[in-house]
Amino acid sequence: VLGDLSDPLVLASTTSEQVAWHEARQNHQDLVVVAPSTLIGPSAGPMQPAINQLLSRLVAGRRLTLPELAMDLVDLGDVAELICLALVTPRMAGERLLAGSGASIGWSGLVELLVGRLQALGRGEVVDRLRPLRRLGLPVSAMVANLWPAWRSALPFMGQSNSFDSSKAAYWLNWQSRSLSASLDDWLRVNLPTGLEINFEEGRGSDVDYQPAGGHSGFQAGTGAVADS
Repeated sequence: VLGDLSDPLVLASTTSEQVAWHEARQNHQDLVVVAPSTLIGPSAGPMQPAINQLLSRLVAGRRLTLPELAMDLVDLGDVAELICLALVTPRMAGERLLAGSGASIGWSGLVELLVGRLQALGRGEVVDRLRPLRRLGLPVSAMVANLWPAWRSALPFMGQSNSFDSSKAAYWLNWQSRSLSASLDDWLRVNLPTGLEINFEEGRGSDVDYQPAGGHSGFQAGTGAVADS
């Protein structure tokens, strides 16, 4: 189990998977679980991964206050492909597959990469609109996490590198996630021309963008952030 089981999101996702394994054994059914890291990339549905929502706020000129942490980001299209591959491969029955890039990146690195991709796409006007991140150091992030439920499940992951080992999916299914640069390019091409029509809650000051977007634990699937106007 990754994360704090006192967090409702972590407890719900952990318990639901345990129940699924129990039911599969009891009913002699085949089950394969795909557990993704933090999702990124364009999505056609109304529910957007937390990272997408934060990217929307950044490119719209919002300023974010973020905890000190690093994430393994995986394209949701690649996760969908892995699910399909696992479902049609009989040998995957009874397996649990981790889906991640295998690399860890912090907020500053993600923003730096975002700026580079915007420039490569000729969107300098969006770069000019970006506002500097306000990052909380590890001691302050930990203090806030102990007081603020939205950040609590992030506490075990603060101040360390986080990455997923997807070697089982690579070995058995020849699966590999695309680069983070490619995921950002896809997201930008889909959303920038449409005026950033991403569904996210408008807020000021104390808004928290922490919500699940796939994955085993609450924090694998989400991010904690405060958005300023």
